[in-house]
Amino acid sequence: MNDYSFFHLSSRCYINQPVSRNMLFTHAELGSKDKKLITDTVSSLTLLFNVSPQTINLQPYKDSEREYTEIQIIEVTLLEDKSVGCIAELLMHAIPYPSLLVFRLRDMIQLYGAHQRTNQNDTALNVLEPFVKTSWLAEDSPLFAKLDFTHFNTANCFTLYSDLLDTISVFVAEQLFYTAEYPVRPPLTGETARDLIRAVDVLDKGIAELRAKMKEETQFGAKAELNMHLQELIEKRKRMTGEKNVAK
Repeated sequence: MNDYSFFHLSSRCYINQPVSRNMLFTHAELGSKDKKLITDTVSSLTLLFNVSPQTINLQPYKDSEREYTEIQIIEVTLLEDKSVGCIAELLMHAIPYPSLLVFRLRDMIQLYGAHQRTNQNDTALNVLEPFVKTSWLAEDSPLFAKLDFTHFNTANCFTLYSDLLDTISVFVAEQLFYTAEYPVRPPLTGETARDLIRAVDVLDKGIAELRAKMKEETQFGAKAELNMHLQELIEKRKRMTGEKNVAK
């Protein structure tokens, strides 16, 4: 799947240009800790596609909050599964355009995207909205067939990028909520899907925090109370997603 033909983008969009880490370090003005993370974890960066009015029939977009003149698809090949979210944030802050990051680790793929707004105090910086992301996916994941750019709204860069993120959001939500126990649900919009995903993320964070506290707690009574709250969150997550089990 290295040719990424599932995007169905014009050959004019295809760049396949390596991006040096030194260029990233200079442009993003990263600190020593962030530079070490990139150096130790990222094997290579490649600008795969540039989707813009110069490469397809597409209009730029500008309003009071954001300006989208092109969309970039960037491949990030990793040496290990470490701090992927942090790396995504560093890269997206460094890229002045809305982008889709395609993380690769051997034969697995993880996608990250996020709308961005112009920083009103410093127009050279962008403000990232919450990430739209997947888990690690096999190369034959059904998601990739859905990422056909010819099916997206190409009125302008914003509508196109929004359709891309909505498609990913709906897929992720369907994986969480469309279970055998709850097979029938109304069609999801991108916004509804992200609301559902955030609700599960909040529960997962609460579950992880309670489990961490239980490991440190030595008093039996306090530990029992923490466990009671933990089981409440686990049951709530099961009811929400229809899962029989929640990962320990």
